[in-house]
Amino acid sequence: MKNILLSSVFVLFFIISACDAPRNNPVESLVIKPDTVKIEPIVKMIDGYAMSLDSSPTPISDVMVSLNRSQGVFSNNSGYYKLLNLEDADGWLYFENENYHTDSSRISWGDFDTLRVNISLDRVPILVNPTFYSVVELDHPDRKTGSLYFQTKILDDNANEISGLRLINQAHNYNQLLTANEFGIFEKFIHETDLNIDEIDGLIGEDFFLYVNYQNGSSYLVGAQQLKRVISTSVDYISPANNQVVQSSNPVLKWNRVEPGFSFYYKIKIYTNEINPTFFWQSENISSDVISHRVGTVIPDGNYYWVIFLVDEYGNSIRSKPASFVIEIPE
Repeated sequence: MKNILLSSVFVLFFIISACDAPRNNPVESLVIKPDTVKIEPIVKMIDGYAMSLDSSPTPISDVMVSLNRSQGVFSNNSGYYKLLNLEDADGWLYFENENYHTDSSRISWGDFDTLRVNISLDRVPILVNPTFYSVVELDHPDRKTGSLYFQTKILDDNANEISGLRLINQAHNYNQLLTANEFGIFEKFIHETDLNIDEIDGLIGEDFFLYVNYQNGSSYLVGAQQLKRVISTSVDYISPANNQVVQSSNPVLKWNRVEPGFSFYYKIKIYTNEINPTFFWQSENISSDVISHRVGTVIPDGNYYWVIFLVDEYGNSIRSKPASFVIEIPE
């Protein structure tokens, strides 16, 4: 019995000793120590839709969507976009399209790997059929004045929040706030004195910047207008003139032919010849090939004058000196 007990102790000692012996353990060799681990970045994804901000939202294509403006994609025709392979870093998601106000959304990943961010973009204001041209007027004896005319409408989803349209020419310190009339039209005649100049010829090509002003105090640069031409070629009348008595209620007006070197048409206006003239009749879009035009209405007896305008394709015009005449119909 004593010999059996001694044998058991010896075997147990051998086993314990064997556990402390150096060896190559195939399981232990598969364990990777922490300081050798290669940490791969967590890949993130963002998608969503870009829609218009109005009563009937519509998808917006070609919206540049970018995270921190370093990685971006364009939305498709359905307004859908998807940003892939993003790093695990918070930031700002930007939405940009030339026809809409730039917007952004704060990105905080938290415990998520994918985020859906939908956006509704506010359309930028747009000038509708803007008109900007010069008007030169000649008068007796040799008086000449010039002015500019500007007109436009504005298309804006926030039209009710517009306080005005500001027209600015920095070169001549011109800064004027225009308000819309009852038809939603912004318009302004700008005279030479408003710009502190003697002639408007030097304004050709200069920028007149346009800012939409909102009631909250913000403004948006909606564009700029440039004057393309100031017409110097005048039209000389022939007849009737110099208070010539005309015995016809619809006389023929005559003038000399002009060749200014660009496309144009004529416009004629007739006024009563009195201290406070009253507009009576006009005819527009008269061919540049003609040098006479019959008045297309019945003119009652009285004193009148007529002027003829030369108008180019941009709306620039020059007005002749007034030509006076008298209508006396024989009884």
